[in-house]
Amino acid sequence: MNKYSLTNQEATKQGYTHMFAISEADYVATSGGTSGETLNLCSLAAGDYVDNVCVEVVESFNHSNTGTALDLGATGSLDVLIDGGNLELAAGSIILQGSGSNGTGGPVGVNSAGNFTAKVILTTTTDVSSMDAGKANIWCRINRAADRKDPAVDNG
Repeated sequence: MNKYSLTNQEATKQGYTHMFAISEADYVATSGGTSGETLNLCSLAAGDYVDNVCVEVVESFNHSNTGTALDLGATGSLDVLIDGGNLELAAGSIILQGSGSNGTGGPVGVNSAGNFTAKVILTTTTDVSSMDAGKANIWCRINRAADRKDPAVDNG
């Protein structure tokens, strides 16, 4: 997995502050695929929030059976941003925040330290490590509490 912090110019133009490039090689679990494997994308502190999430399928995820899904969220709620997004879509396909039954369209705030996570689930008992293809870019905006400052009062 590669992590990218975008420049201020990129963030202003695109609305994203971070991009995480994941591939099937990042998932190595040999347990049954239905339990999936969770990859920690980055640490989050209390007061941070994540929003404006977009998953771009670069290369369709593939394994010996069908059914590869993505849950995206944070510690304590692993599917709050995207729930069961289809990673077997064609290259160039987009999965937006709020997709799936538990996904929400709003920002996800973090009440205690944890992680921004990407969980891959196979709908069969095939090992997650059996995937032999797949790449996706996870674009998002992460607003860190430590970076926010009290605005100056302007009663002008």
